[in-house]
Amino acid sequence: MLKSLIIFAFLLLVTELKATHLSCPWFFFPCCGNVPINLSIQLCCNNVAVAKSATATTCCGNTAIDPNTQLCCNNVAVAKSATATTCCGNTALDPNTQLC
Repeated sequence: MLKSLIIFAFLLLVTELKATHLSCPWFFFPCCGNVPINLSIQLCCNNVAVAKSATATTCCGNTAIDPNTQLCCNNVAVAKSATATTCCGNTALDPNTQLC
């Protein structure tokens, strides 16, 4: 009886874990698409596992960018400057002196 109860509890736990990670078959790990990833060293960008670094901590399309030095303009990484802080299409501009 105890063995049956333990098995039932385990199956219930597995079912719950699978439900929280949707289609990921590796239910004990976070997934990106159907692939398990290590969130301390990877990002999930559009269901693609991407390496992150101390500075590249944000997704832009399928790549990791440094949000302090780059903008993401239409899923394209663009260099940010002291003045160019806004996107206009795929380019960065200075909103104080330029119009899009």
